[in-house]
Amino acid sequence: MSERMTLSQFAERTGEVFRIRLPDDAGVLEMHLIRAETLPQHAGPGRGDPFVLEFRGPSTPAIEQGMWRFEHENLDPVDIFVVPVGPDEAGLCYEAVFN
Repeated sequence: MSERMTLSQFAERTGEVFRIRLPDDAGVLEMHLIRAETLPQHAGPGRGDPFVLEFRGPSTPAIEQGMWRFEHENLDPVDIFVVPVGPDEAGLCYEAVFN
């Protein structure tokens, strides 16, 4: 994946599984991309369009806020900073904002 990520790279992957390898060989966490949307335009010139991604993982194990390497079968691995935003009916949700 290119250095600058774009909404279009992810929007077509909504509903698909991304994987995070947990530290200390603790396994792999499957995260479903459940939302990929634009944000109101507030980026500076040349910065691109801001967007948000939302992932859902299992309730446990939960991961902490921070940079995680996301892997997808059809994309190069990419490091994404995610923040836990809380549980929903199917697991724990995480958000990543690009601006």
